Amino acid sequence: MQRVPNDKDDVAAVAGKSEPAYRRIERDLRQRLRKGEWNVGAVLPSRQMLARGYSVDLSTVQKAVATMLSDGTLRADNGRGTYVARDPFTADESGFGEEDAVDTSPSDTLSLDGDMLTGVPSTQIGTVGIFCWFQNQNDFWPRTLIHSVERLMASVGVTTLFVNRCVLGNDLIPEIISPYEGGKRLREAGAESMIYVAVREDPNDDEIAELVAGFCGEYGDPSRVVAITSGMINLPVAHVFYDQNYAGFRAARLLIESGIRSNILFVAPFNTPWVRGRWEGAMQAVRLAGLPLDALKLCPPVTELGVLPPRDPGQSETEVSAAQSVELYLATGTEEPLGVIGANDTIARAFAVAYGEATGRNPGTDYALIGFDDEPASRDFGLTTLRPPLEEMAREAVQLLLRSVRGDGVSQQIRLRSYLVPRRSTRTDAALHAAQLSNRFIRTPVPVKEGH
Repeated sequence: MQRVPNDKDDVAAVAGKSEPAYRRIERDLRQRLRKGEWNVGAVLPSRQMLARGYSVDLSTVQKAVATMLSDGTLRADNGRGTYVARDPFTADESGFGEEDAVDTSPSDTLSLDGDMLTGVPSTQIGTVGIFCWFQNQNDFWPRTLIHSVERLMASVGVTTLFVNRCVLGNDLIPEIISPYEGGKRLREAGAESMIYVAVREDPNDDEIAELVAGFCGEYGDPSRVVAITSGMINLPVAHVFYDQNYAGFRAARLLIESGIRSNILFVAPFNTPWVRGRWEGAMQAVRLAGLPLDALKLCPPVTELGVLPPRDPGQSETEVSAAQSVELYLATGTEEPLGVIGANDTIARAFAVAYGEATGRNPGTDYALIGFDDEPASRDFGLTTLRPPLEEMAREAVQLLLRSVRGDGVSQQIRLRSYLVPRRSTRTDAALHAAQLSNRFIRTPVPVKEGH
């Protein structure tokens, strides 16, 4: 069943804080912008409607909106209403002319819902296990998720216990333990519940079933296991995942909203479930915009994803295959792309390098470029990207587990959307002036969160 919170619910968790109501409403509006509820150019509900939604006086909403008008996030047009003038990540910048968006990570304000801070008997859940493939200690995805889970559990007095799926032996050779063995080790070490972090690999029902069997034993309770994954799983195990389809939709939508309505490339040297999800989402954006299907093409120039290698290689192989894709594309003698979507950040950056060497054309100047995953190197590169909601995934997983232990009815699946992080690679002339075109944008509502 889809969870659709109203405006009043959105600020309920902070209602008890000694803070002016207009400040709480301003913060909530900014958070809703970051989640993509209103895109750049979208018209907000009237002040009267917002006041009714938040159950406050009109003057309180006027104060909340005034600050956002003053920093350029919103713009008022007497003939049109109040609309989103700048992306919320860009609006957080100290100056409008900054080239790159600051990483406005939500982790600094990471907290649980207000109802989670009471009624969670620590004796029922003294220790929570965390199981994750964490071979590269610099990989910010698992690191962020693990740290977030640990911080949130500590906030309610729960101890955490970590088991790494990749264990270094005495000879420093990595040993990969099975999910069953990992679950068993956590159980034997005293973990009463566990969270499985599996965002770097495609969802694998068999492995998750193995993990549950190892942790729960013959008569165990799978309700004490929550998974954080890169896609939906088909098991009666509670899990939180981010929507690959929506990420692809949002990437293509950004280009379309910028006035790029043809000659868009989707660069994908290989075919995996997460690549397919992003491709299908991008195609949905093309269809919803009423554009011909050939407005979005694959690079390398193939008829469909299924003919590409069905694997996800390492980074160096990915860069090589992306460069080869550029060579194949140029060999066809087709038109120069106006917009390019890389299946991930590594592919997008590799495309830009190879395409620039071959043609002298650069992203952000000659064409718009966008990737996915917000890898650290993308910030220096100036690559616009879709950032996975890592902190929120950890938060939702912790709340699922705590509510389950408390005996509450909980959703089995929670789907979250990625954040758009705009940087200079999409700041072409079309993109820079798109927000000034009246009646240009159509808001396409996509659920932020779904529970089943």
